[in-house]
Amino acid sequence: MNMLERVRTEVRRVDSWRSVRQLLAASVRYCEDRAVVKGFLPGQSQYRKFVVVSRARTGSNLLISLLNSHPRVDARGELFRRMNGQSVESRLDEVFRRRPRRIEAVGFKIFYYHPLDDQRSPVWGPLCGMDGLCVLHLRRRNVLRTLTSRKLAGSTDIWLDRGRGGSAKAKPTVRFSVRGLEAAFEQNEAWEASCDERFRNHEMMEIYYEDLVNGRDVPEHVAHFLGVRPHAMSTALRQQNPEPLAALMSNFEELRLHFQGSRWATFFDDG
Repeated sequence: MNMLERVRTEVRRVDSWRSVRQLLAASVRYCEDRAVVKGFLPGQSQYRKFVVVSRARTGSNLLISLLNSHPRVDARGELFRRMNGQSVESRLDEVFRRRPRRIEAVGFKIFYYHPLDDQRSPVWGPLCGMDGLCVLHLRRRNVLRTLTSRKLAGSTDIWLDRGRGGSAKAKPTVRFSVRGLEAAFEQNEAWEASCDERFRNHEMMEIYYEDLVNGRDVPEHVAHFLGVRPHAMSTALRQQNPEPLAALMSNFEELRLHFQGSRWATFFDDG
């Protein structure tokens, strides 16, 4: 075994152990939470309530995973992805119920366009009207990477990378039309502006995916914003598409030339 293979093996071992450790921690947390619900352990509701507002392929799984590695934070997934006939109030009551005494912050994530099965569902009203709700607005500076990642995930049906190694398969490339990209860029701008307007009266922290991936101090700032005690946060998730966009898009150069001089030109300045 050469040196490179040894390094790869050690990385897989570390990532595998990190995954197992997080799974065990999640199991313990679940049992503890159930014990509070059943009345076997004392609980409390004096924690910080928060919501992560974003869109798909912007790092929300990464952020939620990091938050859940903090022993005093309980971060849930897409609470309002589909309503399935349930009320908004019942969902909120379920997530913001009594929790173990050690929990200091509880929240979940929601995408701009949720719920998917009932656009008339009054989800946003109760959220915006909730006193003391903290908002983590998760964005991505390069929206083209978000769109490319979304299209690739839809093509390969691979939505998460837990860094477990295995055989590497050649990635497909994606293709966009000019009109399609223009519409997608404008839609993203509208969604982000709508979030800022909806939660203008709430404490809000803006987080960028690029900083979350590259900046080691971002989780620390998030913990401070949520008012929880300092603690090292980690995740087994890995960036899925680190390659240059030109390697992921079949008509990258054509689109880059078209968008030169536009307000979206910087999306194509990609290493």
